[in-house]
Amino acid sequence: KAEEQAKLRSDELARDKQALTDAREGLMAKAKEEVREWRERAMDDVRNELEKLRHTWMDGLNRDKEIFLVKLKRHVASQVVLIGEKVLRDLAGEGLERQIISVFLRNLSQEDERLKFKSVSTDVHVQSGFELNDELSDELRRQLAKSFSQARSFQFEVATDLGIGIQVKADHLKVGWNLTKYLEDLEKEILVELFEHGREAA
Repeated sequence: KAEEQAKLRSDELARDKQALTDAREGLMAKAKEEVREWRERAMDDVRNELEKLRHTWMDGLNRDKEIFLVKLKRHVASQVVLIGEKVLRDLAGEGLERQIISVFLRNLSQEDERLKFKSVSTDVHVQSGFELNDELSDELRRQLAKSFSQARSFQFEVATDLGIGIQVKADHLKVGWNLTKYLEDLEKEILVELFEHGREAA
């Protein structure tokens, strides 16, 4: 009986071994097929990527000249603005300060209707990047009183971060003018002119 049981167990193990062998061969065949398919996909991806790189390189060559011209135009505009700023700062004095206040008041009058300055009944804070003498302060106070007719008072202070500029703050309102912003706008205008002229020339 023991010999029969041993033979049965031996036959069972033999069948299991054959099943494992068959399964392993099936898995190996499947793995080989998956590797082959992956290799084909990978090669296709590489070919596609190389083609994209080639197109990118060609486009880059065509854009080199345009990029250089863009950088040159921006550099020219920037240098013009820097020179203008240096000249204005070198000439800064009472005459320039009076002119700045004049420009500021003109801008203020243009904003009056839109921002409803007459509705302001709190303190009006006047900040300038430079010290105002008594004459300029009095003149500015008189002009502001026309726009801010309901204001409680006018407080003057120096704010060095404004540079060459001036601004008025009251409640949620803030209106101002400064050289830095003016020159930034000027640079934008120069760039627009340069690029428009470039397109027309092309």
